[in-house]
Amino acid sequence: MFFEEFNAFWDAEIATGDCAWVHGYLVFSTTHYSFCLLPYSSYSDPNRLTNCYLVFEDLWHSKNNLVKSRIKSIIGLNQKKHARQSILNILTKPQADAFFEKNHLLGPCNSGVKMGLFMQDECYAAMAWSKPRVFIDKQVYYHSYEMVRFATKMNFTVNGALSKLFKGFILHKHPVHLMTYTDNDWGNADSFSKLGFIKVGSSQNLNFWVEPNTHERKYNLASNENPIDFIKGFNTGNTKWIADFTI
Repeated sequence: MFFEEFNAFWDAEIATGDCAWVHGYLVFSTTHYSFCLLPYSSYSDPNRLTNCYLVFEDLWHSKNNLVKSRIKSIIGLNQKKHARQSILNILTKPQADAFFEKNHLLGPCNSGVKMGLFMQDECYAAMAWSKPRVFIDKQVYYHSYEMVRFATKMNFTVNGALSKLFKGFILHKHPVHLMTYTDNDWGNADSFSKLGFIKVGSSQNLNFWVEPNTHERKYNLASNENPIDFIKGFNTGNTKWIADFTI
């Protein structure tokens, strides 16, 4: 059913490129991008393809519209908006939680500063930062903030949103050190280098477990949960980025 549903989506909304089996995996490709389908049966395969965007079966079922929107955004098929036409506002916690619940694969998060870009009273992009953490480097104290969420409204690409929200945060907090993590399953996120971030490394593959009936993904099991009742898988880890203005 996973393959059939994805194929129907591709035919109806992408309508370009090729579909082929590559080393046992079904891959859908355009001229510049490839998407590899990962069914539950391949979740523990150490020889999976690594040069494609990865579409996991559990996310296809549990976050279907978001996954479709992400694919269309990568290819360039989402509706376009321009950040220069937006107004930047601080978001309340309920506003941020509601936006990320609808528009980010990881949903809401705990954060300190939350900012959104509005057009005609509707939020089209949002960014959330952690509360500052104190670090010591050679007896010098400084605060570091982590960007914990960035998302645009589902089915929209907001050109310049990442840059405008980032610059808005800089003006608001005047930070000297920033960090963030990006998901390797969805590409290399080189757009962060344009903001002054430097790639400092990648984490190991992260294990997770999926409840096969609800398609709920968990990164830790409770003490009363038996691993045999779940499908075990792993992602391709995260890339860590640092922007250090203390140098």
